[in-house]
Amino acid sequence: MKGSLLKGASWLSAVNILSTALGFVSTLVLARLLVPEDFGIVAIAVSIAGIAETLTHLSLSQALLQNKNPEEHHFDTAWTLGLARSVLIGLAFVAVSEPLAQLYGDARLTPVILVLAMSTALGGLASPRTVVFERNLVFWHRFVLDTISRIIGFAVSLTIALVYESYWALVLGVISSQISRVALSYVLAPYVPKLGLKGCKALISFSGWMTAAGWIGALNSKSDALILGAFVSPTLLGFYSMGERVVAMTSSGLIQPVGQLLFPAFSRIQDDRKRLNDAYLRSQALICMLAFPAGAGLSWLADPAITLALGEKWSAAIPIVQVFAITSALLTIQHSQPLAMALGQTKAVFARHLRIFLVRMPLYLGGILMGEATAVGALMGAVYGHAASQVINLFWNMTLVKQLSGLGLYWQFRNCCRSALATAVMIAALYLLQQNFTFGTSAAAEAAYVGGTVLVGALTYGATLALIWLAQKRPSGPESELFHAGQLAAARIFIRDGKA
Repeated sequence: MKGSLLKGASWLSAVNILSTALGFVSTLVLARLLVPEDFGIVAIAVSIAGIAETLTHLSLSQALLQNKNPEEHHFDTAWTLGLARSVLIGLAFVAVSEPLAQLYGDARLTPVILVLAMSTALGGLASPRTVVFERNLVFWHRFVLDTISRIIGFAVSLTIALVYESYWALVLGVISSQISRVALSYVLAPYVPKLGLKGCKALISFSGWMTAAGWIGALNSKSDALILGAFVSPTLLGFYSMGERVVAMTSSGLIQPVGQLLFPAFSRIQDDRKRLNDAYLRSQALICMLAFPAGAGLSWLADPAITLALGEKWSAAIPIVQVFAITSALLTIQHSQPLAMALGQTKAVFARHLRIFLVRMPLYLGGILMGEATAVGALMGAVYGHAASQVINLFWNMTLVKQLSGLGLYWQFRNCCRSALATAVMIAALYLLQQNFTFGTSAAAEAAYVGGTVLVGALTYGATLALIWLAQKRPSGPESELFHAGQLAAARIFIRDGKA
């Protein structure tokens, strides 16, 4: 399975690299052509469509993935339920788009909501057979799906932004990407749609709690723009949306290839608890090794990087990126959801989401209200409230991991210590660099500072991590995997050169 995981990680890494590059170019261009208010308007509509998507989502692909031997009628049932979901979304948004636009006092929201609802509805009509690839830990199809659909979406967004300089560039880019993705799914995983509900019981038995968890999760992850939009202007909401976008595109995006492998990998060894626990710790250590320096580095470089890449008009997004980058990195210490799903403990996933919601909403709203009453402001109050809830829920999720696997908090924290210490040394080195070297204020000087900081940070982090690993007498972990991979590569080169 390790070989399959490595191949899968390679494909997902390729997807992530290309997606990040396209996302970076898209954000860079659109941020220059559009204004923060445009991003704020679309953020509200995207949040509404996202909540609708999750409230009607039945976790059918996950149920098919967890099923050890899915049959034809299971796929027919998944497609039929997806069709019913699409019709439901379409009818619901025709009814509520106008009232929602009136609620936020912006008539522009009505057509935007309707178009994004159409995109959401289309997502339920993709070929259900694509799940077979993931079940077999084959991910090249994801590369094709994500790459082509993102390129098409980017091309549409760029064309409209250049010609019209309108927020419709963001909207039509989303729906064009979705249309191409659904069409491609049938090319890669041929399937003739059939109506049927014979496999409904088997799928719903798994997806029932997951669906309920998705409802709560939607309120957690998609409601930020809706709530904050009631307190601040679309321009300020645009800064918040851009901050989330930058973090998701950079430091969070770095760990996605590994994170996406966890559920299918854990599902294949769900009956061997020792292997499962070992796999969990190994994946946790690897993700922390990537996420800690990425999150800390992004937070450190947010100021010059955003100013350089997006322009001065986006400077208000800098503190948002700094906070979100740190909390995003901290959350990678735990991976309770894929573990619970692999074990079939979907009720525990629902309880996890509910607990997050009950902690997060009071802190988020409290942060907004306290920010309004002080010099902090509602925007940063929301950011700090969100961050506080993330830290609290981190510990609760680690407790859930302990309940599911028996791995205590000590072992979970201990597994990330080397990465945390190396990251601290990296930040100290960056501080010394900043204090002892003077860079100019021109764009070229800022680019040189960003590049030099990335280089110094990477070298310092890598060297420190290696020294700590050697001082601990080479314990098992991602460092040892990298070391052995390097040995094998060197041996192959030596043998090849010797034969030559």
